[in-house]
Amino acid sequence: MKKYLWIFIFLAFGIGIAFFAFYSNQPQKDSYTAERTGTKIENNITENMNNTLSNNEIQDEELSSFSTKLPKDTKARYSNIDLACKTLNGTIIKKGETFSLWNVLGCPTKEKGYRKAKTFTSTGKVTQSYGGGICQISTTIYNAVLKVEELDIKERHEHSRDVVYIKDGKDAAVSYKSADFKFKNTLNYDIMLEAKLEDNQVKIEIVRI
Repeated sequence: MKKYLWIFIFLAFGIGIAFFAFYSNQPQKDSYTAERTGTKIENNITENMNNTLSNNEIQDEELSSFSTKLPKDTKARYSNIDLACKTLNGTIIKKGETFSLWNVLGCPTKEKGYRKAKTFTSTGKVTQSYGGGICQISTTIYNAVLKVEELDIKERHEHSRDVVYIKDGKDAAVSYKSADFKFKNTLNYDIMLEAKLEDNQVKIEIVRI
């Protein structure tokens, strides 16, 4: 009886060791596979991250930029330019669409926060009007657009007299309901305007999105 008992104990002990060895080796194999190839979920996350980075690179592609220095002038003019830049900033022009400065800004009124500042009439007379200074923004946009050959300028006007912030013939005068600045996006993708008043300069960037 004792002989059979010892045989049973010996067999049970051997089976236990074999089972333990097999079980302990199995997780190590799975762990190695996960580190080497990644799980299906991990691979999808990595792929999506790569796609996001690629899209961000496209969105951050600057097509052109231009800056004009602010002349010594009144706080009202500075305020008007700052307000108009904030309104224009982030404007998207889809492929095939035409940008209009006044369509984006609307009429520069006192109610919108615009103040009276120096402007020129069509005859060259100096006067005070709400939104004075916006012409420097349209001029800066115009020169940024000129750097992208594929963009088609549809409307642009010169001032009735010289302006100090740009060379002659490079300005773009605007007057609500009578003179606008327009260009068409003839590129195969959408673009965006980034406008800001920084370091005493009006800065315009045209970015691919």
